[in-house]
This record gives sequence, structure tokens and C-alpha cells, in this order.
Amino acid sequence: MGANSSSRSDPSLHQDDDDQLAMLECDDRCYSLLGSLWRRHLTRIELNLLQVPLSKEHFEFLLLSCWRKLIVLRLNYLDKEKFEVLVGHRFPKLQMLQIDALPPFFLCCQKQQQLRHMIMKDYQDNAVGACVSQQTQLTCVIISVSVFFTVNFDHFQILRAIGKGSFGKVCIVQKRDSGVLYAMKYVSRSVCESRGALGGVIKEVELLSSLEHPFLVNLWFSFQDEEDLFMVCDLLTGGDLRYHLQNRVEFNEQSVALLVCELGSALEYLQTQRVIHRDIKPDNILLDDAGHAHLTDFNIATRLQKDSLACSMSGTKPYMAPEVFMCALEEVAGYSYPVDWWSLGVVAYEMRSNNRPFVLHSHTPLVEIKNVLNTNVHYPHHWSHSFIDLLQKLLCVHPGARISTQHELHQTPLLRPRDFQQVLDKKIKPTFKPPEDHLNCDPCLELEEMIVETRPLHKKKKRLAKQRSAQRDSDPETTLIKEFIVYNRFKELKRKAMEQKETDWQRELELAMANSIVNSLAPIQEKPTTSLVTAAATATTGATTAINAASVRCTPSAPTQPKDSDNIEFIDRTPSPQAAQAIQGIQATPTPRRFCCKATSTIRE
Repeated sequence: MGANSSSRSDPSLHQDDDDQLAMLECDDRCYSLLGSLWRRHLTRIELNLLQVPLSKEHFEFLLLSCWRKLIVLRLNYLDKEKFEVLVGHRFPKLQMLQIDALPPFFLCCQKQQQLRHMIMKDYQDNAVGACVSQQTQLTCVIISVSVFFTVNFDHFQILRAIGKGSFGKVCIVQKRDSGVLYAMKYVSRSVCESRGALGGVIKEVELLSSLEHPFLVNLWFSFQDEEDLFMVCDLLTGGDLRYHLQNRVEFNEQSVALLVCELGSALEYLQTQRVIHRDIKPDNILLDDAGHAHLTDFNIATRLQKDSLACSMSGTKPYMAPEVFMCALEEVAGYSYPVDWWSLGVVAYEMRSNNRPFVLHSHTPLVEIKNVLNTNVHYPHHWSHSFIDLLQKLLCVHPGARISTQHELHQTPLLRPRDFQQVLDKKIKPTFKPPEDHLNCDPCLELEEMIVETRPLHKKKKRLAKQRSAQRDSDPETTLIKEFIVYNRFKELKRKAMEQKETDWQRELELAMANSIVNSLAPIQEKPTTSLVTAAATATTGATTAINAASVRCTPSAPTQPKDSDNIEFIDRTPSPQAAQAIQGIQATPTPRRFCCKATSTIRE
């Protein structure tokens, strides 16, 4: 709010208004002037307390001056002292509250409950005599408090490094408010931009935000800062499959068969989402603490359009299907989902024998690779025929004859007895369980992060605070990548739950409206009054006389006969026009009836 704030219809105070906030620091005589100004006009406060370091006394004076008319309050990097000041005040007109805490202080469940209680108390006092219900007001306030707690790097505590990839690293983190452990993958923006890999990271977050399956490493949060891009996913403490193969772990046929079933279920789900992974290998298969397999790393995955093919040469050569190399040699137009099933067959063979079925390397020429893949695969004699049959159908050179669906997988002799629903529910216990006495990863990664890394993650907060304080005039939002999706699975689940409730309510409403149609329309006869009976009888007598007269005129002359119906050969009972009009008059006379409508109705509050 500047000097001409009195002329604004909705004045606000934010970090760009340095003149007013600086007046509090320089001279105590400005207190009365600013207090009078804020009491009359201030309705919005949007402050980044890291950029505007207000003292506790000045912050309390600000709230005391504007608490009556304040509507919107947004505070970033709120510390513990200012939080205690905030919850000690009341804001009767507050409609939106957005709080972002400054670590190590964080908004735990108890702190959030204090904020809700503070606003609920104000609305309970103001709800007396209001037109809207008290419950509606309280619901709106609780939603405003809970939804706007954005997730960023400050909400996680870094524990230790557990993985390293081409563009980023993985570490174990703990969310401060809930205490839940996650795996945080972070990639350097500068490294991605220099290698041209920024688009792959953006696409990976976009894909993961739309996927969810028991045998995928699901995404929970994504955010960014000036240095890195972050993806917070499920934490799987069993390590990757490559780590166990390097430690000479022997997997029997049942272990391999269960892993093929689990990853086959994941591939079936990806196919319904039109996604090709294109990089299935032991490095990208993680095990949980029970030994179940999960697929990760969607950096080079792609989503196909309907009835289209992929044509780029992407993947790791020893695990790539023959049609991918043929597409690179321009022998075929493209490839589709069966390439992932070929990679799954190579992984299954490597798990059982600790060697790959084809000797290929990253520097092997494409023409030689094509010849190698057309050679026969060697299967040891001690392997069972049903297991060899499964591998032969997965490693079929022709994609049309290769297993590429879960139904085809279930038809093999080895997996026919399997209950795939129990596999999906993780009710089948794996025979191999990763050890729990140590982390199943390279211990050198933690030392490398602490000693070798030039920009260690545990010093990011101080490093960014210095950068932001040195760039106070620039907007930090302008340095962020707009295409990178900021994702929160909890908000997404809440949104889907609300949509499901709305769908259920709409269905119940349509059902109630359908049941409200008249089910029975049977008339209930009533005894007519005396006047109506007399009028009806008179009209009936007149009509009968007219009909008889018309019958006499229409009957041919004949000698007088006895009044015996047997002697009458023909009687024309067609009424004359006058008689027809008389009959219509009788039919047009309204007969009093009362109808009973049987209906039901449903009202949902």
C-alpha cells in the first residue's frame, strides 16, 4: 500500500511496500500515523518474511492495526515467534489464510489445528444472526486453511543419499509434518539444460502425475527452486535389482515368475494409458522391503497417440527389442508396446542365470546387433521346460508372436496356475526378501554427497537464502520453469474424492427424480351429488329418446309384429347427427375424479 492507498478500493500490504515497513524501523513517531492508516484501509497482507525481516513487536503492531478489516493474509517463511503472535489474534472478516513456515519450525498437525481453531472461533461468534449457516462458513474456512499449505524443499528433512543417475541423485527424506519417509529425486537444472535433457524431466513428471499402480514407483510431490527440480516418490528400501545381481543373489524360477507377473501387470496398466517405458532393466526395477518389484525411471518413456507408433531409438542397447534397431535402420516404420515385454524377457533371463541372453554393449554397431539378436538363445539343461517356454515367448523376434498382454502371459504353462488378482493385491509372498539390517545401496554415495559434491543438498537452505537476499529486487518466480508441473498427490486424491461424491450425489438425484414419476394413476370413485345425478339422468333420457326416434325413421315400413326380438331381422342402431351431438355432450360433461399420485423424493443437504 503506497501513499495513495486511501483511494484504492482493496488496499494491500506486500513486500514491495518498503517505505511503510521501513518507517517502523526508523522512527517510533510513525506508529500513530501508520496505525491510523492501516486501521482504516488495510484489508490484504502478502509478505515474504525472509525478504522483509519484521521484528516480533512490529509484526504484532501490524496485526493489531488491521485485525478488524483484514480479509486476506499470506505469510511466507513464518517463524515460531511470529506464529505465536498470529494465533493470539482474532480476524473476524478473514476469508483466506496462507501460511508457509520457515524451517526448522514447521506446521505440524497441532499448529494447523491452532490456526483452524483461531478462525473457527471468530466465525462462531459472527455466525449468530447470519443468513448463511454456521456449518457452511466453518467448512469454507477450514478448506482455505488446509489447501493453501504448499509443499516445497523446506518441508522435508534430508536423511541420506541412496542413489545416483545420469542427471540426478536420490536421497531419503522425511516430511516434517507427518514424519512419512519418501525418496526424493532431484536433478540439476543447469546440467539438464547443458545436456538437452530438460524436456525429458518435464515429460517424466507429466507422465508420473497421471499414473498410479501397485507395481510402479508412484509420484507424490513435485516442485522446483532456482537450482534443482524435485520429484518425491515412494520409498522402496529393498534396493534395485542390479544391486542384488552384483551381489550374486540367486533367484529361483518361482522368484523370476512372480517378478514377471508383477511387472507384467504394470506393463498391462501402462498399455491402457498408452505409455511405453522403453528402458526396462535391472537398474530401473526396485524391490520393497517384502521383495515385490516396482518399475521406476520414466525419463525416456513416451505416450503414444491412438493407432500410432514410436520411431525414435531410445533405451539401453542390451535390453532393446529387435524392432527398435530395425526402425533405426529404416527397415520398419516403428514399434509399439511389445518392446517392453522383450526387455522383461531379457531381465528374467538375467535374473535366472546372472548373464544376459545376448552379448551386446553400448558401442556395438547396429548391423552387428541385428545379427546377434537373430541367433538362438542358449538355455541351460537344468531349467524346467515351462520356464524355457515362458522365456522363448517373451524373447520372440517377431513382435506379433511375442507375449504382449497379461492374458497371453497367463496362458503359459508356468503361470497358468497363478491367481493374478492375488498378485495384484500382493498376497503372494516372494521367496527372496531383501536384508533389513542395512540399506541395500552403495554406501559410498553418502560420502560422495558429503565430501565431493560442490553444492550439497543439506546446505541448500543457507545457499538459497543468500541468493534471494542478494536479489531482492527480482521476482524469484521469473527464474522458475513454467512447463514443470507442481504436483501434490494428496490434493489430487482429495479432488478425485470430491468428484466421486458429486457423481454419487448426481446419480442419487437422478434416481430420486426417476422415482418421483407417478407409479400408479388408479382413479378413486366418489359418489356424485344429487344435483349431478339428476342432471345426468335427464341428459341420458333425452339422448335415448333421440336415438329411438332416429331408429324408427331409418327402419323400413312393415306390418305390425309382436314385440318379440326373434322376429326382428335387422335393427339399424346408427344414431342420427342430432343424437351423436347429444352423446358427445354427455361425454364432455366432466365427471368428478380424484387421482392418487404415489411419489417419492430425496433431499440431500
